[in-house]
Amino acid sequence: AAISSSLEAQITAVKSEAADALAAEATERKSSVAAVKGSVVEAREDLRAMVDAERVAREAADGANAKATTDAVRALGDDLEREVADLTLEFEAARAESTGETGRVEAALEREVAARMADAATMRSECASAVSAAKAQVEAGVAAAAAALAESIESEVGARAEGDAVLRDTLAAE
Repeated sequence: AAISSSLEAQITAVKSEAADALAAEATERKSSVAAVKGSVVEAREDLRAMVDAERVAREAADGANAKATTDAVRALGDDLEREVADLTLEFEAARAESTGETGRVEAALEREVAARMADAATMRSECASAVSAAKAQVEAGVAAAAAALAESIESEVGARAEGDAVLRDTLAAE
């Protein structure tokens, strides 16, 4: 009877230890699941932030390129205007200094000035077209960025709602 009683005590102690170990393991698993879910949510948020940052950087670079193009076109137009002014001055100087061949020299200079002025007008037109195209490109980029940001926000709200539902289901199941 003493051996039987001792064996029963040992069996009860082993059962109690096993129940405690199972309870501790279950608690640890629940904590691990919660930590993994938190890590997944954080990783998802970090990834979205990186994608958004890359998109913003790309759009900023597109805007900077458009501005650089516009500035270069303006500088080129200014150079052409200065060149036309210089040719006009050369023409006036040649006219004043000319003697016997005044008519031929004046005609050649007038043709050169007219050609340069036509080039300047063409360049101004091309500059205006380039500026308009750059402006349209920037506006399209801004519109696309706004749409992408709205979509990202909607997606994030949906993902958080889904994550909350999964967490509620998990907590309810536990």
